[in-house]
Amino acid sequence: DIANQEKKKMYGMLSSIGATSKQIKKNVLHEGFILGLIGIPLGILSGIFADYILVIIINYFAKNPFNDFKFVFSISIWPVILSIILGAVTIYLSILRAAKKSSKISPIEAIRNNNEIKINSKKIKSSKIVNKLFGVGGDIAYKNLKRNKKRNRTTIISIVLSVAVFISLSSFLSYGFKITNQYYQDVNYDIQLYLRDTNEEESKKIINDIIKMDNITKYSINRSMSMTFDYKKYYNEDVLKYYDETNDLEIRIVSVGKNEFERILNENNINESEYNYKGLLIDKSIIYQDDSKNYKEVNLLDLNKFKTVTGSINNKDISIKILKRIDTLPMGFQNVYSATPTVIVSDEFYDYIISNYNVDATDSRSLYIKSTDCEKLESLIKEYLLDENITNYSLFNIETEAKAQRSLIILVSIFLYGFIIVISLIGVTNIINTISTNMNLRRREFAMLKSIGMTKNEFNKMINLESIMYSTKALIIGIPLGILGSFAIYKAFANGSDYGFIFPWQAILIAIFVVYILVSLIMYFALRKTKSENIIDTIKDENI
Repeated sequence: DIANQEKKKMYGMLSSIGATSKQIKKNVLHEGFILGLIGIPLGILSGIFADYILVIIINYFAKNPFNDFKFVFSISIWPVILSIILGAVTIYLSILRAAKKSSKISPIEAIRNNNEIKINSKKIKSSKIVNKLFGVGGDIAYKNLKRNKKRNRTTIISIVLSVAVFISLSSFLSYGFKITNQYYQDVNYDIQLYLRDTNEEESKKIINDIIKMDNITKYSINRSMSMTFDYKKYYNEDVLKYYDETNDLEIRIVSVGKNEFERILNENNINESEYNYKGLLIDKSIIYQDDSKNYKEVNLLDLNKFKTVTGSINNKDISIKILKRIDTLPMGFQNVYSATPTVIVSDEFYDYIISNYNVDATDSRSLYIKSTDCEKLESLIKEYLLDENITNYSLFNIETEAKAQRSLIILVSIFLYGFIIVISLIGVTNIINTISTNMNLRRREFAMLKSIGMTKNEFNKMINLESIMYSTKALIIGIPLGILGSFAIYKAFANGSDYGFIFPWQAILIAIFVVYILVSLIMYFALRKTKSENIIDTIKDENI
């Protein structure tokens, strides 16, 4: 519409010298054709170049997750054809309305160019507060926004869409990265060695040999067994209502090795003399309420009523006194929440249970290691196990997997941030075009205001206030739309894992800052060329 307004006088003059409506319509369509002939090939070439750069970046960051292959730059003909069709249809639909409108306009109306602004004194009446706060410049700026609604609407819509898309996609990134990182954020070890069905002496030898290797900062030797118990007797009342089982449940009894056990005692300010064959309880869990996605954190056991838990191992009764409930996760424990209570005990207590409760001495052990050089240590462990002819094991290098995962996160970031940049550039280009054209159309208006005595300060104040009013109006609409988009994205992610709604404060603040700065700069540069223009010549100028 703004571009069409710019040429209305020209169309009016053509009509006045005999051009028919069909010829004017054909002229507008021809301009659109030339625009597409230039813009579509440039857009396709830019897209191909962007794809080429993207492939180089992806191959650089994809070394870890995709060692066996790499992305190859290739041009498919179908996306190119689709882009041409989409571009042509978009241009045609955009100019169709303008062509019809231009062909129907009367010569006198077009030359006078006074039908775009329809003044209603009541609707454009300025607020007394605006006049009092900002003076004449503010009064004129406010009225201009009211009377030039058609011109301003395009600019405001462009800003609104850019802001809403930016806030929504920023939330998409936040939820995507939160979920992607969730698996590794609580990992407190680098390498795990799991020995299956190995007798106790052999397991001890293997583990003792490995923990003497270089590049190990700390380790944990985890063994576990289960004890059945009557949960209805020990669970909290607000937890029991969510359980329908009639059978007994299990408590997991875990030993973590001397060094790791001492670390847990120290972090929880417990003396070894105070411990004396007691257990440390980990029983934080999540309860989903009323089959909904709302949940709350709970502790399973009611330690206010019971300090000792009695159950059975191999049909033999056993009682474990709970010294303290802890939140410290031993190495190898990734999840803060668990549906099964865990009691951490010392190696001595664990060995006592083995010898007195007929627990099979052939057990399964896991060695968790924190290392300064995971790859080197993994190679040493593999060589050792091969030399000892040990095959009943599983070895995982979590650090390698985490690096691969981080590389995937970077790849996702590239695609998503690239999409945000493209959308933002489209919006910014539209804003620059509409504001610049709007300022150019108002050259005579600005010259007239200066000719009747508007000072430079009043003029600058008027333009600055228009910028603020543009931006504020667009933000008032765009930010709520962006928040709605963020909430819709949250609901979509919540179907899988509900981490709670993250209010996009950061994206909103960035949007506010960028919009105010961007609109002010665009209006400033658009008006720079008017400063050197002669007022009389500008007023006399009929060819905008």
